[in-house]
Formats: sequence, C-alpha cells, structure tokens
Amino acid sequence: MMHSIVVYTLGTYLAFGITIAQVSVKPLDPSASDLADAFPEVTTQNALGTRLIRWTDCQKKFPGSISVIRQAYSDFNVIANTEGVYKDIQWDTAAALEFLGPDALNKNQQSQIQAVFANLATVSQGWLPYPFTHWIHARCDDPELKCTPPKNDPCRRPNPNIQAKYLAYAANPGSFNDIDYPYINFCPSFFELRNLKDAMAYGKGSSGYSPYNMVNYKNQAEVMFHEISHLYLGADSSLGDTPNPAVLDFEITYFDSNGIYRRDGAYGPLRAKILAKFKPDNPDEALTTGWYVQRNADNLAQFALAKYVQGQIGTYPFLPQLHGTRIDGPPTTRWDASISVLDVEEGNGQLLFNSTELDNVDLLSPPVQCWSENGDSDVAPDPVNISALADDSFYPQEYLAQVAQWFEDLNFKKGIPLDTAIGTGGDLNANFPKWFILDDGQQHDMKDMYYHLRDKACQNICDETKIANTPSNLVRATRQGESGCEYSVKISNAKELYFYTSNDGQSCYEATELMLQKYSTTKAAFWINGPNPYEFYQLGVRDVNTGGPGGSSHSPFPNDGAHLGYLHLACRRSDGTLDLFYRFELKLSNWDDGDWGKSIQHEADKCEIALGTDGWKYEPEDANDAFAFADGTKPDHWSRWRLALTIPNRCGERSVEKVLGLSDGSVRCPRGSHWAEVDMFAS
Repeated sequence: MMHSIVVYTLGTYLAFGITIAQVSVKPLDPSASDLADAFPEVTTQNALGTRLIRWTDCQKKFPGSISVIRQAYSDFNVIANTEGVYKDIQWDTAAALEFLGPDALNKNQQSQIQAVFANLATVSQGWLPYPFTHWIHARCDDPELKCTPPKNDPCRRPNPNIQAKYLAYAANPGSFNDIDYPYINFCPSFFELRNLKDAMAYGKGSSGYSPYNMVNYKNQAEVMFHEISHLYLGADSSLGDTPNPAVLDFEITYFDSNGIYRRDGAYGPLRAKILAKFKPDNPDEALTTGWYVQRNADNLAQFALAKYVQGQIGTYPFLPQLHGTRIDGPPTTRWDASISVLDVEEGNGQLLFNSTELDNVDLLSPPVQCWSENGDSDVAPDPVNISALADDSFYPQEYLAQVAQWFEDLNFKKGIPLDTAIGTGGDLNANFPKWFILDDGQQHDMKDMYYHLRDKACQNICDETKIANTPSNLVRATRQGESGCEYSVKISNAKELYFYTSNDGQSCYEATELMLQKYSTTKAAFWINGPNPYEFYQLGVRDVNTGGPGGSSHSPFPNDGAHLGYLHLACRRSDGTLDLFYRFELKLSNWDDGDWGKSIQHEADKCEIALGTDGWKYEPEDANDAFAFADGTKPDHWSRWRLALTIPNRCGERSVEKVLGLSDGSVRCPRGSHWAEVDMFAS
C-alpha cells in the first residue's frame, strides 16, 4: 500500500507520493488506550488542539524517547509563536528576504505564507475553523523503512561508503493508504540532535562568528516544525491549494565549481537560501520565487527558527551566506570554520557553486544524490533548476548595506590558529557524571556547564550571581587582573568545576572554544598558554577548594552537603533459595528515562529471554525512608525486580551499567542488607 510520505532528512531527499486533501469534518476520536498517553493530556479544560498519540515502538526502540518527542512538540509551539512569524511578517527584513525571497518575487504568495505560519502557531492549542481536537500518530517503527536505507538506496551521499540518515518523515491519510491519522515517524538520528534549549546554549556559547551561524542551532523542535508543516492540519493545506498549498520538499539542481551537475534536497539554511534567491526563468509569471518557497518545508522552518534565534541573541544570525564573487584577503581570512560563505561564479554561461564549501557548510545536512527512477507514484516532481539568482535590484538598499558590512567584517576576521597547542591533564574517570541538574530542572552536560561560565567570563563579568540557573551559593567568582576571572562551581562534596581566564574578549572565546570542542568531556584539565603575551586559559575539574592557575584561590565552599545534583546509584540483592531468583534493589536520584525506569527492565529482560524480569517495580522514594547516599542526599526513586539464578556474568548489574552509561564492573550489588553505592568521582 503506497503511503503519502514527505520526508525531512539529514542530507537526504525522499520523493513525495500522491495524497488526497484533508476533508474538513470532525476526525474520529481514537480509542481509550490510544488516549492514555496523549500529549498534551486530554482534560475538560484543554479539550481542543492537536495531540500526539500512540507512540508506536518509541519507548521500545528508544528508551526515554517519549519525553524527548513531547519536549520537541512543546518547543515547536514556542518557535511557531515567535513575534514576526505567526503574524506581522516584516517582508523587507533579512530573515524574510533570505528564506522567503524578495518582495517583488513573492508578493502574490505573502498572504498564504502568513496564513500557514498563523495556523502552525495554533496547532497545539486548537484552531479555527475546526473547533475540535486533532490527532497526530507519533511513531518510531519506521513503517516505510526509510530510517536506515540500504546501501543501494538512491538516496545516498556522493561518497557511497557513507549511508544517508533520515531524521523523521510524515504522512497524511488519503485514499491511497490505510492510515487513519496523520503520522510523524522519528528515526534514530532525530534523537541525536539537541533540544531547543541545548541548541541555543551551544550556538550562543560558540566562538567567533559561530553564534551567527544557523547551522549551529540545528535542533529537534525545528525538525518537528518541518514535519508538522507537511501535515494538512498543520499548514491548513491541501494538494488543491485550498486554503493553502501542500508543503512539500523540493530538490534543487545546479552545477558545481567543477562543472559537475548536482541534485540536492533543499534542506538546511544554505540550500533554503539558494531556493529563496532563485529567480525563475519561465513564461509563467505565477511560478515565482514565492511559489516555490511557500511549498518547501525547510524554507518555512528555517525562517521561523532564524526569527526565534534573532530574538534570543539580539541580532540576526546571518550565516551561512551566498557571495557573488570569491572573497580575497590575507591568508588567515578563512581559517575560522564558523564563517560559512558559498562562492557563486559564472562560467560557460552557467552559475557555478563552490562544491567544497557547499558540502562543508551544512554540516548536519550534507548534499546527496537522491531521486526515484522507477516511474511509480513515488517519483518526485521536477526539481528546481537554479539557473539564475535574483540580483541586487530586487533587494532594499538597507539590506544590501547590511550584507556589505557582514562581508567587510568577514574579510578581516583573524584569530587563534586552529593548530594552537592545548595542554592537558589526566582523564576524567569513566563514571564521571554525564550531566548535572541546574535550577531549571534540566540535565546539563559538562560542555554546557562550561559554556554557562564562558558566557560571563569572556564578557568580563565576574559575578557569582550571574551564572544562569546555577545557585550562587555553589559558585565562586574571583577576579584575575583587569579583565580575567576564575569561576568555580561545587559539583559534589569533593569536586569543583573551574573556568580560568586571564583576559576577556575574542581571544577568550576562541581559546576556550578550541579546548571545549576537544576535551570538555574527557579531560580533567586543559589549557592554552597564549596566544598573546600574558594570556592564559584553563578549564577542568579539581578537588574542592584547591588553588588554581598562578596561585589563584577563592573563598572556601563549606562542607555542608550542598552541591549540584547528579546521578546517584546504590544497589543490593538477595539470592533466593526456594524460588531460585536474584532479587535486585536500586536507589536512584536525578535519573529519569521518561518511562518509569522500564529501560532498565527492558535491558534486564535480555538476561533470560524465556523468563525475563519478574515483579518489576519503580516508584518514588518514601520521604520517611532512612536511606541516604554517602554525601547525605536522598534518593528520589527506588526499583526492585527479580531474575533467575541461572543468569550468567553479572547480567543484572551489567543491564544497569549499560542503561545508565556506567563503566563495566562499576555496579556491584552485594548480597544482603548492605547497600553498595557507585562512586561517580572515583579515579
């Protein structure tokens, strides 16, 4: 049965098949079992809106994935409701000009484009003219087998040894398929992306021009935006263009700088900008630039994300950019990977796109060669041949002046060479916490923790009350010279994380970025001496209240048991005699797989395929229970289950190690009443 499929990929393109327009009638309600985990929850106070249901195979294949998808859906709603997106698009501003096209080439589509964004903003809350609930089937079972295409799949990168990766794909119900609700399928690569919050922290915390590069803000909410725009209920659309045209995925064709014909999906910020700058050369005036961009999902998603990022960082993220001529300048001009510029030249009557730069710019969306050749209903519409780009006459003078300033800045960009020597200390131990819990209740990995400190230190802000979402009593800020600072954060009773800078400014950003990209999760200390005289930057983890570089010190942290939250684990077991079972018990804190611990159960089930686990329990800890971890903190959950005595090789303990990301042999559950706690900071 051919399904109606529209796909968002990590550098891949899938042709979209025949679909039937949504019928404007009240959809049937799903069964009670489907509604059990509906998101948002169905209540009498929240009766309308569009909900995710069913979650087919998600928890089974990707433990914790349901909470990830729910967060992406909530974050999609945040992006969709950005000022200047859901209403009052300013068509003469950079984001609109670069992702939706210049006014003269999209004016006939502006009202429909705005209507699509307005409808997307109301998806989760409920929308008119259909005042009732809609449903999206969330699934991870890959019904079209697109998540992992075979090596001979036509959707492949130019390098045949590298397989394409899909992030997600969506389908609308119609007479050519047997699905009852529109669905979005989430592929493994979707869960490798950052959520919106972490993507913002990563992008904002990057050095050089990286905070202005849209590639660095790639996130799960953007993918959700892209997929929901494909659904008729999202864009209020149909293939009949009423009230809005169906949103699809276009291909673009062009010649690279070697004169080789290329065919890519119009995904990612750079290729979306190419499509929005495309000037059609055909007699049909209806097929303008706007006709294409309003039908390409990633032009809509990239515009919305760009406006959201602009609101968060206070300026428009202008990279990557197209450039009409090759940039000339000193040898260091293009050293910085954060500068993404695509050179476009003319040769033999053709536009030539620099293929090396194009391949490198969209790091999360590399080009592919992908189209269907079998002649069936999955054949893609004709690709868009990028034969001409709109020239400066189509753009406002204010925007052209802005672009000129961007390129002037890029031309004279200099900084720390990428091969700058980095000194390192010992390795972090294998069980060092993968995350810490801040006041926002979210998990933050080591790199994100360092970025929180870098955000202030490199701005010459040395104030323990200014670190985002971090209790000031767990922070020390010590001024170093005129513009340096050492931040220390108490992460446990025995350890502190530190961030030392001798200077603020660009060198601070660039030196610390080089280090963080290499060693933030592996080394206990790393430093750069330079690049200029008297500059020194060092980051790492050390014993609490230990002196820092150059004899620096801070007021001592008290030994009061206060520190950031991290994973705690203790276990024990009892060996049955009459019933021939091991009985495992766990105490945990600061861990949640979103499925009541069942990721551990599913892994332990593999220990004994025939019997699996028995008597599984995962419950909130009783506040009156006397147990406490070694640092005095209390668990927030306990778990208990049984496995047959015949299981080999510590399989029960190994299951816990695997799910929690702990090193082999670190979980030892002693027999009896004694609890054995895993020391996350042991050398």
